[in-house]
Amino acid sequence: MSDTVLIEEEKDIEHIAAIKVAVIRKKMMAAFCVMAGIAILIIAVTTGFYELKFRALAADLYNIDEKSGEYLIDMMFYNRYSLSDVSKYKNVVKECGYTENGASYMYYRSGQWIIAVAGIIIITVVMAACIRMIVKIGHNDIYSYVINLDTENQQLKKKQKADERFLVERNEKLQNFTENIAHQIKTPLTALSLALDRLEESGENRELLERCFEQIERIRSFISKLMTISRMEAGKIIMTEQDINVNSMLCDVVNQLPKNDCNITVECDDKDYCINADEEWIREAFINIIQNSSELCDKVEVKAACRDDKCIVNIKDNGSGFEEDRIPYVFDRFETTGSAAAGHAGIGLNLSRLIIEAHHGTVDVRNNEDGKGAVIRVQIPRYFLKRKAEL
Repeated sequence: MSDTVLIEEEKDIEHIAAIKVAVIRKKMMAAFCVMAGIAILIIAVTTGFYELKFRALAADLYNIDEKSGEYLIDMMFYNRYSLSDVSKYKNVVKECGYTENGASYMYYRSGQWIIAVAGIIIITVVMAACIRMIVKIGHNDIYSYVINLDTENQQLKKKQKADERFLVERNEKLQNFTENIAHQIKTPLTALSLALDRLEESGENRELLERCFEQIERIRSFISKLMTISRMEAGKIIMTEQDINVNSMLCDVVNQLPKNDCNITVECDDKDYCINADEEWIREAFINIIQNSSELCDKVEVKAACRDDKCIVNIKDNGSGFEEDRIPYVFDRFETTGSAAAGHAGIGLNLSRLIIEAHHGTVDVRNNEDGKGAVIRVQIPRYFLKRKAEL
């Protein structure tokens, strides 16, 4: 399983968890609001009931006896009473001619108990609903899901580590295999080269010998680039930091290319502009790109635009360009497409991309708008170089 798949799975899990958390929050908020509303309603109803009852009592007493009514209202208005007198209430009721249970009977007849019972029932129902929700949360909702989520994450991490170890081991084996193949090819190639040198000394079949030497040189170049790619991907390439004049470097690269019928021009908008890079490797990258662009066309324009933070180099040719569906793969290894596809192994541009990325740069390609040729754009930061290629 790749890192991308694991990340996507974790994102899906987190998204589901977030949705469940939001739902539970809404439920808990609704339950809290309902309980608070009911409590406020019960308090309001009870307070209002006793207030109305007191007003009715005071008015009736005043109609019967004005002085007693005034005295009651005065006591209640100025709080001229003590709660300790509540204990004397039963005795007062008995002295008025009622039984010992007269106070309870009076409470029953007043209907006050209905409000109390209704409040208790409502609160009990709401509390039962909340308890049920809490039990549900604990067993099969978000909290239990979160607990299981941690276990699943641990399992994913273990699987990811195992996959990473497998990839590291596979890359090491692939690198060893590549280097072994390269060395196995170099051994008979050296012997063949020596034999051809002897034939060359004899002066016979010179034209055939030249073609043989060309093929041998191609094989040597292929092996060298293949081993370089292998070392670079393994992080064994150490980059150095040097101030490189962009204009001079591009001109030197063009002069180093094999001579052909292509006219290559170099233009830089700042002749004194320098970048901080590894000169040997950055030359190698541009040699591969410009040579590839120049092999099957008659004109290549190399233009460098110098910025404060980066240098942008556009290599434009007037060849046949690239097939649109293959453009994303131009810099992939063993990809052979475009103007100079014939006779190439498809590793030069791949090596160039690795070198440029080691300098924190980017490289991309597009066809010209007029349909003639293509433009390869290289962007290299001015002062950001990796000291060691981590590719």
